[in-house]
Amino acid sequence: MSKPSTILIVDDQVIGRQILEELLDLPEYDLHFASNGIAGLQKVKEILPDLILLDVMMPEMDGFELCKRIRADNDLSEIPILIVTALDEPSSRLEGIEAGADDIITKPFNRRELRARVRTISQLSRYTKLYEERKKLEEAHVRLLKAYDAIIEGWSRAMSLKDPETGNHTQRVTEMTDLLARVLGVNEEDLIHIRH
Repeated sequence: MSKPSTILIVDDQVIGRQILEELLDLPEYDLHFASNGIAGLQKVKEILPDLILLDVMMPEMDGFELCKRIRADNDLSEIPILIVTALDEPSSRLEGIEAGADDIITKPFNRRELRARVRTISQLSRYTKLYEERKKLEEAHVRLLKAYDAIIEGWSRAMSLKDPETGNHTQRVTEMTDLLARVLGVNEEDLIHIRH
């Protein structure tokens, strides 16, 4: 079973948090809560959620400002944000998009629609993270192979310094073996091992 998606719900209204908790109280979600924008920003930095469900109308720091601050922080800027708000005017929706929200849903919301959007956004977030982790792993693998090649080349040079004839012989055998393997149709991945 895969790890549950971490979801942060930021809403100053207890009832708003409770409704979302009831709706998303499923094994695939690990729910966290904040009751205002300032606490929400701290919680985002602490848990790095897969998705943020964000109310707009909150004291001290409203949802639009919180959204802007998250987008301005390089460590947090890729976290998906779904604004859940009672504001349904086109200007409010536009302000949410301009603040950096990925999606907006208005209250009262359709429960099935909200669940579907949360599921879709959290899955996309997870796939993006997995892709980035895989990319980093592949880059580390390439660096490791280059380091391995550098070590072997260093040994070969050391051998050449100690005994130039043996070092040159090793180099010629490597080149001839590589050429013969290519003629025989050995694939590139196996050629690397043969060279080593």
